[in-house]
Amino acid sequence: MADRFPLIVNAVSQKIEELVAGDNLDLTGNGIIVSGDTGATKYLTSDGVSVFWGEPGNVYLTQTQTLTNKTFEQCTISGTNNTLSNIPNGALVNSSININGSPISLGGSVVTPNDNTTYTISAGDGGSATEKVLTLTSSAAVADSVTFAVGTPASVPVGSNALSLEVSRQGDSIIFAGTVVDNNTVTTLQSSTGGSPQSGAITIAGGNFTTVSQSGTTITIDGEDTDTITQLRATIGQTLAPGNFTFLATGASSVAQGVDGNGDGTITYSSTDTVTRLRGGTTGTYTPATTSGADITIAGGSGGNVTVGQSGNTITIDSQNDDTITRLATGTGNSLNAGDFRIVQSGATTVSQSTNAGVTTITISSANDDTGASFTASGGVLKSTTDFSLKNSGNFVSNTLMKWDASNSQLTNSLISDNGSVVTIGGDLVVDGTQTILNTTVLQVEDNIIELRKGTNLTGSDGGIQVNLTTDASDVVTGYQALQWYNSGGYWRSFDGSIDNRFVTENETQVLTNKTLTAPTLTAPDIGAATATTINGLAITATASAVLDIASAKTLDVDNDLLLKSDIPNNTATINFRTGGSVAYTSDTLATFAATTATQLRGVISGTTGLDNLVFQTSPTILTGISTTSVGFSLINSGANSIQFGGGAQAIDMGAAGGTTTINQNLVVNEDLTVGNTIADSITLNGIVNSENSDIFIRGGSGDPMKVGRGNGAVNTNTAVGVRTLNSISSGSQNTAIGYDALLTANTGAANTAVGNRALRACGVGANNVAIGRDSMLVTLDGTKNVGVGNNTLETNNSGNANVCIGHYAGYSLAGDGNVIIGPSDNENSTDQTYNIIGDRNLVIASGTEAWIKGDSAFKVTVPNDLTVDGDATVGGSLTVNGTLTTINSNIVEVDDKEITLAAVEPSNFSATVVSGSNVITGVTPTAGLIPGMEVISGTGGISVPAGTIIQSISGNTFTLSASVTGEGSATFASPGATDLTADQGGIRVRGTSDKRIYYDHSRTDKYWVMTENLELTFGKKMVIGNQLVLSTDTLGSTVVNSSLESVGTLSSLDVAGSVTIGGVVTEKVFNSFTTTLTPSSNILTINLAGSNTICGSPTSDPITTWAFTGVGLSNGQSKTVTLILAANAAASYGDACSVDGTGVNTGIQWSGGSPPDATSNTDILTFVIVRDNSGVTKVFGQGNTDFS
Repeated sequence: MADRFPLIVNAVSQKIEELVAGDNLDLTGNGIIVSGDTGATKYLTSDGVSVFWGEPGNVYLTQTQTLTNKTFEQCTISGTNNTLSNIPNGALVNSSININGSPISLGGSVVTPNDNTTYTISAGDGGSATEKVLTLTSSAAVADSVTFAVGTPASVPVGSNALSLEVSRQGDSIIFAGTVVDNNTVTTLQSSTGGSPQSGAITIAGGNFTTVSQSGTTITIDGEDTDTITQLRATIGQTLAPGNFTFLATGASSVAQGVDGNGDGTITYSSTDTVTRLRGGTTGTYTPATTSGADITIAGGSGGNVTVGQSGNTITIDSQNDDTITRLATGTGNSLNAGDFRIVQSGATTVSQSTNAGVTTITISSANDDTGASFTASGGVLKSTTDFSLKNSGNFVSNTLMKWDASNSQLTNSLISDNGSVVTIGGDLVVDGTQTILNTTVLQVEDNIIELRKGTNLTGSDGGIQVNLTTDASDVVTGYQALQWYNSGGYWRSFDGSIDNRFVTENETQVLTNKTLTAPTLTAPDIGAATATTINGLAITATASAVLDIASAKTLDVDNDLLLKSDIPNNTATINFRTGGSVAYTSDTLATFAATTATQLRGVISGTTGLDNLVFQTSPTILTGISTTSVGFSLINSGANSIQFGGGAQAIDMGAAGGTTTINQNLVVNEDLTVGNTIADSITLNGIVNSENSDIFIRGGSGDPMKVGRGNGAVNTNTAVGVRTLNSISSGSQNTAIGYDALLTANTGAANTAVGNRALRACGVGANNVAIGRDSMLVTLDGTKNVGVGNNTLETNNSGNANVCIGHYAGYSLAGDGNVIIGPSDNENSTDQTYNIIGDRNLVIASGTEAWIKGDSAFKVTVPNDLTVDGDATVGGSLTVNGTLTTINSNIVEVDDKEITLAAVEPSNFSATVVSGSNVITGVTPTAGLIPGMEVISGTGGISVPAGTIIQSISGNTFTLSASVTGEGSATFASPGATDLTADQGGIRVRGTSDKRIYYDHSRTDKYWVMTENLELTFGKKMVIGNQLVLSTDTLGSTVVNSSLESVGTLSSLDVAGSVTIGGVVTEKVFNSFTTTLTPSSNILTINLAGSNTICGSPTSDPITTWAFTGVGLSNGQSKTVTLILAANAAASYGDACSVDGTGVNTGIQWSGGSPPDATSNTDILTFVIVRDNSGVTKVFGQGNTDFS
C-alpha cells in the first residue's frame, strides 16, 4: 500500500494541502478513530504494518506499567535513569564482581584496611553570612566540604509560623539559633463557678447593673450598687417612700414613657400651653414666645387708616385705603368707575386667572378665527381659506432669483441663478450705469468681438483698452499702457498718456523711421536714394573710393545704354557695348585686337619655353620636364575633354606643403584615399558626401570603429550610428540604432529604435521596440512593442511585450506584458517602486521608494498617498473609500441617490499579530471594510477569542477588541459583516461647540434612534408611526393611549375612556372668588362649567328657584361634578328646578334627602352630579353641606 498524507487547511495560504514532512498535526479537542474505535482508555500501538488501539496491558513508551514474563534482549539499562532492587544472586549470571583485581562473590563482603588514612574536620565561613562550611580533609589532602545554610521555608503550613533562623560560628563550633512569633498560643477562659475552659473568640457581657467596655486590649467592667434604695415623694410636705410609683397626668398635662438614644428609659411630662399667641401675617413671629408677657395690645398703624376696637372676645380691625382706588372703564366713551369688576370672555377671547407669590395675573387671549373678518389676496398672493401662498410658487426653481411678471401679476423665475458660489445669468446682460467694475482675477469672454462705444448718434472719439500699471494709495492710476484708436489722427496706437506709438499697417502708406528690417523681401521696390545697402547680393559702398562689386554668380543686366563715368577730375570714360569702344567679348577672335608681332608676344610670354619659338606640334615630347620660375603657370589649359596624365607613375607629388590644389571637375580615386597627415589637418566638404557601397567608419583603424550608415546587411530603411550598431542585421528593416553596441545582435527584428550605450544590445528578433538610454532593454531578446526611456530601463526584460518604462532604472527587472512604468529608481534596487515589476498590465507612476499612482491588470488605479484634484472630478463608476476617515471640505454636498446607507460592511477576512492575554492586535491586513462593532472569529488553530468578541476601536493597523486573545503569533480572523452591533452608535454627526448627533443606540433592551438636540417640524407637519398619527401641530394621535406624563400644561378638555389612577395631589381650578356676587336673573342662577368644576361666590338675597348649568357639554355615557361654594345668604333659598345647556331637566335636581338644603348665613357647599346616560337621558343629583363657620 502506498503512503498517504493527511489533508490539512494551511492557515497561511488558506488552501487545502497535504501535511508536509516536518509539520505537526494538531488534534487538540479532536480524536482519532481506527476501525470505528475512538480509543477511549486505550493507547495507540503498531505491529509494524498497521496502527491500532491497544489495551493498557500492552507495553508503551512512557506509561507506568508492571512488566511480567518479559525478556530483554540486547538492551541497555541505564543506572542513571533506573534503579534495580531486591535482585537475588541466583538471578544474576555473574557470581562475583572484581574489586581492585579480586573477585568478590555476590552477597559477600570485602574488607579494606584502614591503617594509613587520617582525617581532620574544620569549620569555616561560607559565601554569605547565612552559610557555614564543614570540611573533611584526608591525610592525602583530599577534602570534601558540606555547606550548612539557613533560609526561609518554601511554604508554611496553615496555623504555623515561620521560624527565623541564624547561623554563627565560634572556632570549629557552628551554632544554629532561631526565633518565632508566638501568635497561636491558645488561651482558655472559664467562669469561676459552673464554667468550663473555653478557647477562641469569647465575649464578656455585663449583667444587671454591670457594664463592659473595651479600649484596645483593655476590657473594663463597671458595676452598680444594686441594693441602693431610691425614695420618692409627690411634693414638699409629702412623705418620702420607696417602692413602685406610677406617674399620672391630669388636666392639660400628659405623661409618656420611652427610651432615649442611649437606650435609657425616659418619662416625659407635657402640658398644653393655653396661652393664646398672635402674629402679624403668615411670616410674622408668634407672641408671646413664652407663657410670660402674655398681655398683647392690638393697635392701628401710624397711618391713621386702621382702627381697632374690641367688644367682649371680639376684636374688630377696620381699614380704609382711600388713596389707591383703581377705576376701570371700557373704551374711551365710558366713565371710569371703582369697585368690583369681573372680566368675562366672549367669542374667540378667553380669560384666565392665576396667582403666583400673592400676585394675581389675568390673561386675555384672543384668536382671530371667528371675527368674520374678510381677507383677499392680490399682487402675486393667493388665498385658500386661511392659507396664503405665492402665486406660481410651484414653478420656482431652487437657487434662482425671482422677478415680477406684470402680465400675469405673479413672481416668476428670472434668468439669474445663485448656488452660493457662482452667479449665472442665462440671457443678455445690459448695464445702464456709468461704471461696470469687475473685481476678479481672471476675466474670460467667449465672444469673438468685444464692441466698445455702442449707442445711437455716435460721433468719432478716441477709444480702446487700457492696462493700468501702477496706482497710488488713493487708487489713482499713475501709470498705464493703452491700445487706442486715435480718432484725430485716424490710426491705432499704443499710448501711455504722453508717448504716441503708431502701429505699422499692411497696406497703408506710412513713413518708417529708425526701423531695422532683417532679411526683408522687397517686391518691386523704389528704394530712392539709398546708401550703404545691399541689393540681391550687390554691394554698393558710399565711400569716395567705392566700387560696384557684383558678387559671384550674379549678373548685371543692362537693358539700355550704360554710362560709366569716373569721379576723377579730367577723366571721362564712355563705353558703348557692341558699337565700338574698348570692350571685347570672349566670342571675339584675336582679330578684334590690333596686330601683334612675335616679339610683342614674347614680351608677354615669359619662361624657358617660348624663347624665340613657340611649340605648336601635336603631342610634343618633353624629355626632362616643364619648369617655370614664375609665380603662375598654366598647363594643358586647352579644350581637351580627356587628359591622361602620369599613367606609369607609382607616386605623384603635387604642390607644396600648405598650398591648395583645386580640381574643377569630379574626382574619382580607384584606390585608398588618405586626406590629412595629423589631427590638425581638416577636411571641408561643401557638397554632398556619398558613401555608395558601405557605411562610413570613424576611427576605423582602432579596435572599436564607429560607423554611420545602414549597419550590416545594408538594409535601406535601417540607420546605424555607433560602434557595432546593427552589427548582425540580415533582413530586419526600419531599425534605428545610435550608440555603442546599440541593436548589436539584431537579426530579423524590425522597426526597433535604440539610442544609447548598449541599448537593445541582445534584441535579435524583437520588433517595434524603442530604447533610449544606457543599457535600456539590454537583454531583451524577442520582446516586441516595448518603450524604455532612461538609463537601464527594462534592462533585464527578456521577452516581455508592449511595456512602457520611463525613468532612471525604471522597470529594471520587469517581467510581464503591457506594463506602464514612469519614474526614476534612484536607489537602483528593489526598494524603489519602479525597479521590480512582476505581472502584466501594471501601472506605476513613482519616484524612488514612494508611488503617486498604481494600477493593476484589471485596470484598477490606486493612489497610495493623498490625492488632490484642483479642478472638477467625475467618477464614472462606483467610488469606494477604504480609509478610516473621509473628509469633504465643501460648502454643499449633493447626492442623487434616494438613500444613504451607513455601516454597509460585508463579511471579510483579515490577518493580524496577537499576544496571548491582550485585547490589542497589531499589523491588521487588510483594514478595508472593517469598522468598530464588527464581530471577529479566529480561524487559526491554537488562537481563539470568546464568542461575541467585537472590534472596539481602530487606530491605523492596530485594533482593540472587546475581549482578550488566547494564544500568540499570526492569526487569521473572519467577520460576518453587518450586524446590529456594527450599527451601534452609527448615524450623522454635525460639529459644533458640542457635537450634534442622530445615532442608533443598541446598548438598551429597546433599540432607539437618539437625537442629541431638539427636533422641530415645520408648522403643519405631522409625526406618524405605522401610518398612524402620533402628533400634529394641535392634535395627539388617537393611537396614543398610554402615557407617563407628569405635566401637560393647561388642557381645554380631557376625554378619558378608561379608569384614571392619580398618584398625587389633584389641584382643581377654582372659578371666581368667595366675594364674587352671584345674582340670579328672574330667580335663575346660571352656573357656567366651561372654566372650572369648583365655583365660588356670594349670592344676593334673591331666592334661587332654578339652577341653569351651562358649558356642560356632555355626550351619552358621561357625567360631570360641580362644587358650588357659597358665602351664603339666608335669604337666598335653594330650589330644585334646573336646566343643562339650555335644556330643562324634567326631574329637576334630585337632592340628597329629597329636598333642597336650607340656605344659611355662613358658608354652604353644594355638590351637583350631572349625568347623561347611554340613552341620552340627563339627570342632576345634588347634595348640600351647609353652615360652615
